[in-house]
Amino acid sequence: MPKTLPADGGSVLGLPQCGAIRGVQQSLEALTEIDGLQNRGERLRRALRRQHAFQEMLTSMGAAEAEDGAALQPHRVAADAAHWIEEHYALPLTADEIGKALNFHPAYIARCMKTTYGLTPLDYVKQVRLRHAKRLLMVTDGSIESIAERVGYGSNTYFGRLFACQFGMTPSEFRRSYR
Repeated sequence: MPKTLPADGGSVLGLPQCGAIRGVQQSLEALTEIDGLQNRGERLRRALRRQHAFQEMLTSMGAAEAEDGAALQPHRVAADAAHWIEEHYALPLTADEIGKALNFHPAYIARCMKTTYGLTPLDYVKQVRLRHAKRLLMVTDGSIESIAERVGYGSNTYFGRLFACQFGMTPSEFRRSYR
């Protein structure tokens, strides 16, 4: 006769004192399956905790970005682009190079500058170069060709055309009128 032992809930569980356990393989498989379910549950809980931590990180980054939202405002992007152009105007510049330097798409920079200054980045480059050329023509005795090169124009002819279009006189005429 089996002895009875109290189970967890207080009920009595009858266990034989001796005998063969049938279905050992099935029981082991069932236990392995239960263990696997517990492991899957734990993996799921860990994955959910990681996902929650990641979402918290993104939320805090978003809050920091919102606090530093000025970096994304169009006038701030335009001002940064203008400053960068002022520093690099003598180099051969393209819209792509300006975009890479500022980590923004060239079209976005163009929209920001057009909105803020009424000029595209390349038009702004032209104005900066011509402004510097004008100053150099007034204060130096350098040749027109050397000044054109100094401000970023490889072609003296192109420089002369742009200068005349902007100021209504050639670089030589401008120099004579301000000496």
